[in-house]
Amino acid sequence: MYRFIFLAAAVQSITLGQSISLSIGSASGTPGGSVPIAINLTSIGGAQPAGLQWSFAFSSDITGVTVVTGSAATAAQKSLSCSANTCLIFGLNTSVIENGTVAVATFQIAPNASATTIPIQITGVVASTIEGSSISASGGSGAVSLSGPAPDAARLASLSCAPSTLGSNATSTCTVSLNKAAGSTTTVSINSGNAVVTAPASVTVAASQSSATFTVSSGTVSNAQNASIAATLDGASQTATLTLTPLLTVLVSSLNCGPATVNAPGTSACTVTLASAAPSGGLTVSLASSNPSVTIPASLNLSQGQSTTGFTATVASVGSDQTAVLTATLSSSTQTFTLTASAPSTPATLSGLSCAPSTLGSNATSTCTVSLSKAAVVNASVFLTSNAAITVPASVTVGANQSSATFTASSGTVSSAQNVTVTATLSASRRTATLTLTPTAVTSGKPQVLGIFNAASFAPELTCIPGSFASLMGAGFAPNGFWQVAAGDTLPNNLTGLEVRINDAAVPMLFASDTLINFQCPNLPLSTELTITVKPASGPESDPIKALVGEASPGIFLLFGSAQGAVLIAATGQIAMPTIEGLPTRPARAGEFLSIYASGIGPLEESLPAGAPAPIDHLVRTTDPVTVVVGGVEVTPSFSGLAPGQVGLNQVNFKLPDDVASGDAVELYVRVVSAAGSVLRSNAVTIAVQDKSSVTGTVITGTIKSEN
Repeated sequence: MYRFIFLAAAVQSITLGQSISLSIGSASGTPGGSVPIAINLTSIGGAQPAGLQWSFAFSSDITGVTVVTGSAATAAQKSLSCSANTCLIFGLNTSVIENGTVAVATFQIAPNASATTIPIQITGVVASTIEGSSISASGGSGAVSLSGPAPDAARLASLSCAPSTLGSNATSTCTVSLNKAAGSTTTVSINSGNAVVTAPASVTVAASQSSATFTVSSGTVSNAQNASIAATLDGASQTATLTLTPLLTVLVSSLNCGPATVNAPGTSACTVTLASAAPSGGLTVSLASSNPSVTIPASLNLSQGQSTTGFTATVASVGSDQTAVLTATLSSSTQTFTLTASAPSTPATLSGLSCAPSTLGSNATSTCTVSLSKAAVVNASVFLTSNAAITVPASVTVGANQSSATFTASSGTVSSAQNVTVTATLSASRRTATLTLTPTAVTSGKPQVLGIFNAASFAPELTCIPGSFASLMGAGFAPNGFWQVAAGDTLPNNLTGLEVRINDAAVPMLFASDTLINFQCPNLPLSTELTITVKPASGPESDPIKALVGEASPGIFLLFGSAQGAVLIAATGQIAMPTIEGLPTRPARAGEFLSIYASGIGPLEESLPAGAPAPIDHLVRTTDPVTVVVGGVEVTPSFSGLAPGQVGLNQVNFKLPDDVASGDAVELYVRVVSAAGSVLRSNAVTIAVQDKSSVTGTVITGTIKSEN
């Protein structure tokens, strides 16, 4: 409704000698059906309207009306918003709306309509120019005449199209359905409300059938827009809306193979992942191997909607250990993976031993990993030893064709701080790892919780977003200076002896210290009331605080205690900030893809178990519309969802626009539009953007290729 008030307030002066009129046609319909009627704009005296507002007036024989933009409004790149019976056509541009159809209104006729002719009046017409001057405006009238088929005739029940989103030169299959089988051959009229989409004039439902399909086709889609497809039978209509999206540049984001070392001869399973899903018509990724002993397909085909696919690398017999660089190329992007071919004559040796976590309290465990220099040809037994404070198995087996194995190290009661060495031995090779044992901390008194905060921006919160992280701040969570970070792929429900309990159930935890706890919000219905407490290993739990399950509360993670955002240049691992020697940093360049790491972006299309990482074999996307605003320029991201392999971490990928401002502190933030239409804005962070005049090479997925 605020948009209507804005238009009325913006009309400051009257443009004399000019006027516009909005006319509405007439149509025939049947009781219980619906009928579309075009609303046409006529400008007089050189009037140049840039915004329109009007209301509908009709009797109770009309039970409702839905309105979509017409060809004239779409051509001017305008948007339409309606509340009750009042509609507004507007746009953040300087385009003039030309004469023609500005909207199509579909009126729902009451099943028990009493009148044979139902008048419809356009009232309260307001029009303004680009400068905000008022244009004299009037509205016309039309009518719906009631007629219809025999009472027992089949009627139009629905119209649906799949897929509902199309790019350039794509097709969608639409289905018209009747409320029952047709008594005879029945012709349903079809109409496309957008010139970009071509539809047949009609489709025939055969006798004794209740549905029929037809194909609609898109031409070149130059900007994001909607197309309305209408089906009409005996004056009753049904509509389906298609979303048209322009073709986006798709890049290869990663190439991985497993195992990375193959005992020759053998195979490795490789996966190519794209930065966004393949568009309509699919695409082809080119593949290459630098070593003739390692063969792979020449290319891979991905169909529409796919973002990942796999292939097999076949390793032939080799006389010595060798490597092959595998390359995947798409458009201007290239990703590589180095695959090792291991000769049977060269034995594997121990290359490493690591344990996580490396600090243990009483009766705790650590997961240790032994790593070999190459994949084992046959099962290899690695012998293990430690002192009495830590228990380890006598040995761990690295399976054939594997290069690592894990085992568990367990502590007993730790009465004093000490270091323990774990030793792994294979033939003449030996590796060690050190575990630090600390007495279990005991807290006293009741924990004090100050409130719940956004885990990324640390802004105070009243909501907890399902699957995302939130922070509790306070005191007395653990002894002063004592802290613990979760280890492993799945988050535990207990750190430093503490639990965060929501509605009396423990939730996954990422970090706990004496003053801060990061936890994952539970997957509960929207607006569920939450009672949150902190429960120590012993002693009383904290006083409860209250929160609600929210839809979204976007926050971008900050780095180095500054306004610098956690924004990485895709496929480089470099932070988009001024270059700092010794750190992976450099300014981003226009045309590169960036990844924003955030929390609370909103609902997901797929529900995951609590504490579990996001899958790596497919992408999990958010469902609410997301916009990135960088340097004042709005960008639609190519991906918004969970970071693959991470727990509760949101990732937003977008292409840095060519017209973005340069500088060491360019402002960036994220907007999310909720299902109810509310606009939620994240905290503002900064990134560094390089001046175009200082770029001397060709940007290729975050690297510079010299052109000598």
